[in-house]
Amino acid sequence: MEIGENTEVTLQFSIKDQNGEVLNDIYEYTPYRFAFGEASKDLYPGLEKGVKGMAPGQTRMFTVPAKSAFGERDKSLVERIRSDELPKGSVAVGNLVRKLSETGKASKPYTVTGFIGDWVYLDQNHPWAGKDLYYTVRIMAVAPVPEKEDKVTPLRQ
Repeated sequence: MEIGENTEVTLQFSIKDQNGEVLNDIYEYTPYRFAFGEASKDLYPGLEKGVKGMAPGQTRMFTVPAKSAFGERDKSLVERIRSDELPKGSVAVGNLVRKLSETGKASKPYTVTGFIGDWVYLDQNHPWAGKDLYYTVRIMAVAPVPEKEDKVTPLRQ
């Protein structure tokens, strides 16, 4: 059976950037399962398109360009704030942090990208924005999507 509509896919994969740096290898040894057409495009954009038509036992390498993955980096999403606006001790380059908005609610996550004096640079771009993603996938299983059980109880007459 090949991967396509109404199939459930079990695979292993890793993702690298254009320099060969491993971005995600959690699924290199641990299977990842999804129903084709329902995989989170926000989580692994381009994965479904790259595996369509594959069958169990096949391995494939493919590239998802930055614009089709997490987009190009947007410099307007980088900001500089004073270090005292963030919790003490939890801020290091590469850490994800949330800063409080003026209303006191936590904002979207930021990645700490650097420090200069008392200033911290925060980036709201996805950490993989601007990067082409290089997938290596191995298909373990392809099966029909399981039928969902009807949870409706019939009326008694």
